[in-house]
Amino acid sequence: MNYQDLDYPIQNRVAEMLFHHQNRCKEIIAKDKFLLPMAVVQDTAEDSVQAFALHPANEKRADVDRAYEKAVELIGQINCQYALFSYSTQVGGLGSGKLQNALKTVIFTPNNLAVVFFTPYEIKGFLKRTTVYGKPIFFEIIENVFDKT
Repeated sequence: MNYQDLDYPIQNRVAEMLFHHQNRCKEIIAKDKFLLPMAVVQDTAEDSVQAFALHPANEKRADVDRAYEKAVELIGQINCQYALFSYSTQVGGLGSGKLQNALKTVIFTPNNLAVVFFTPYEIKGFLKRTTVYGKPIFFEIIENVFDKT
């Protein structure tokens, strides 16, 4: 399934969530140089947003696979319209051919889909650090994400 196959209102909402999430993460990434796994849940009320850290408080490294499983379990139990799971990673092949920092964002939709994006970023500045994002890259759509097999 491709991104263009999604209904137009879902495409708009996913793009909006990605944009707002990136803006919220700019300061975190500039300060800490990375984003530990987190989940954000958009409740049925448009202005109701909850964020969850999905890693031990004392650790700078996290098991992202385990955090993703926990996020899917958590989001599947909550009555929500949209949710996302996100963390920093390094990926190759995003145009430069070398390893690059990227924000991986998985956006969960009401119709049991997860839309995955990678957004390359770099931190600029010495005294006043800022996060500069590249263009988000659509990666995949995972169907039936909340179905247990």
